[in-house]
Amino acid sequence: MRKRIALSTVSLVLVAAGATTAFKVADTSHDVTPTMTHSASPNVTVSVSPTTAATNGTPTTGATGTSTSGSPASGSTSATPSGSTATSSSRIGDPHKVVTSAWLTASQMPFAGTFVWNSIPASSDSVQPLTSTIGYVPNNTSYQALTMCADPAQLLSRTTGAQIQGFETTPTSAGSHGADQYIFFFTNAKSAQQTYSWLQNQYSSSCLGIPSTGAQITQVASDGTSGMAWLSRKASSGLPDMPIYQREYFVQRGNTIAYVSFTSPQDLPTAYDDSSQLATIAAHMCVYGGACN
Repeated sequence: MRKRIALSTVSLVLVAAGATTAFKVADTSHDVTPTMTHSASPNVTVSVSPTTAATNGTPTTGATGTSTSGSPASGSTSATPSGSTATSSSRIGDPHKVVTSAWLTASQMPFAGTFVWNSIPASSDSVQPLTSTIGYVPNNTSYQALTMCADPAQLLSRTTGAQIQGFETTPTSAGSHGADQYIFFFTNAKSAQQTYSWLQNQYSSSCLGIPSTGAQITQVASDGTSGMAWLSRKASSGLPDMPIYQREYFVQRGNTIAYVSFTSPQDLPTAYDDSSQLATIAAHMCVYGGACN
C-alpha cells in the first residue's frame, strides 16, 4: 500500500480554513505512484551493520557484518536494561546507501500482532530500487501527499533524499491495511533537528486545515525531544480521500528522521502502545547516532 499520490497522476485540491490542502488516499492499492523527476541511477551501497532488534523498546545486538564495498560497517548498538539509555557511534546517513540495521522488520511494524505484513517490492512502486524492498526517493519527487500534516514539497526540499520500504496486508472486501517506513536524510544533524521541530509545528498548529473538516488529529506519544506519534481519525462525513484511521511516528537521530506510518480502511481502537513503537524505531535509527531507546 502507498499513501502517496503523484501530482502528475492525481490532482486533488481542497480548500479548508482558507488554505489549500491535500490528503493521503485510503485506496487499498499502490498502483498510483509518484512521478520520479530524477532519472539518474544512484550509486548504491548496502551496509550490513549490527543487527538491532527491539522487544518492548529494549534493543538487542546481533553480529557485526561488513558493507558490500569491503569497508567495515560503522556504528553499533549496545543492549541495556529496560529504562536505561544506550547510544551508538554515529555515521552520516546517505540516501544512496542502505544501512540494513536501520530498518524495521515486518514483525516490528505497527499492528504486527494484528495483521500479517507482506513486503512490497521496490521495483513495483516506481522508485529507484536500492534493494529488493527499499527504494530511493529524490528530494524533487512530486507528491500530492506524504505525511498527514506537512506539505510534501516543503518537507522533501529540506532533505538530500529519502528511502522507503512498504508493507501491505492481503486485500479483503474492506481493502488492505498498509505500513511504510521512510528515512529522510539531511545535510547534517542540525538540519534534521530543525526539520523535526518544523514537523512538530505543522502537526500542533493548523495541520493544513484538516481539523476544520471534523477530523481528529491527536498526539499519542512523545519523548519530548526527538520522537513523537500521532493518531488521525476521519470524521464520519469528512473528506472522501482522507484515511479513516492512521498512526504516524517520527524519530530523529543524527542527520536522519524516520517516518513510520500505518493506515487502515477501518476505524480501529485508539489505544495502542505508541511509546514502545517509538522505542523500537529508535533502537534501529540510533545507528545514525543518538539514544537507542
